Amino acid sequence: MRRALSPILHPRLTLVRRQAMRHANGAIISGTFKGMRFGDNPLSLPIVLGTYELEIQEVFERLGDQPFSRIIDIGAAEGHYAVGVALWKPNSTVTAFEANPMYHDSIRNLAQCNGVLPRVDIRGECNPEDLRALGDELIGAFIIMDVEGYEKELLDPEKVPHFKSATILVEVHDNFVPGCDEAIRRRFENSHTIRSFMNRERVASEYPIKSGISALGFMSSALVYCSSDGRTEPNGWLFLEPV
Repeated sequence: MRRALSPILHPRLTLVRRQAMRHANGAIISGTFKGMRFGDNPLSLPIVLGTYELEIQEVFERLGDQPFSRIIDIGAAEGHYAVGVALWKPNSTVTAFEANPMYHDSIRNLAQCNGVLPRVDIRGECNPEDLRALGDELIGAFIIMDVEGYEKELLDPEKVPHFKSATILVEVHDNFVPGCDEAIRRRFENSHTIRSFMNRERVASEYPIKSGISALGFMSSALVYCSSDGRTEPNGWLFLEPV
């Protein structure tokens, strides 16, 4: 019922969604993973637009020339990053840890849709023992982590020494587990350079389709809403590069 009434209750949002999906034609429109096919996989509209987590896209630009052979995505969810980085680094092997098995088919389907399934290893829950078991594969790896506060437990080079040579991008969740940011900074301050990024509101000019409704001033709020991640808490990311 809510879906049926949405065009009536939210006509501007409906217009933006329809324009975006028509323009996308089954592929992400902009950003780091522009061109990644999503087919029938139900990705969120900001992912389709390429404005999801826009704050950290400069990290991927910075790492564009680095030939990572191993990428670890911890907290892979539907597979947006796991499959995206497999396309971004075509000579890499991606290990995607996702504790919720309901997402595994989505990761698999998305990888199949983009022809990278042989290079994406889908696993379940990740704990320090699983990371230690990767052994030398972590040396020089790129690690992406979004685990809703469990990063305070996982990202500890005392438990996993090879972290000291890995490049790490982690979303920190002090709102869930206080002290995540401080603990991670302290553990890596001698082995890595550390940069932080904070989430921010989108602006209408960041909507990537530069024609039609994007030129209409009264549509600005709808463009911003559809481009946004929908976060209700301030949060951020830490980017750690080995020195």
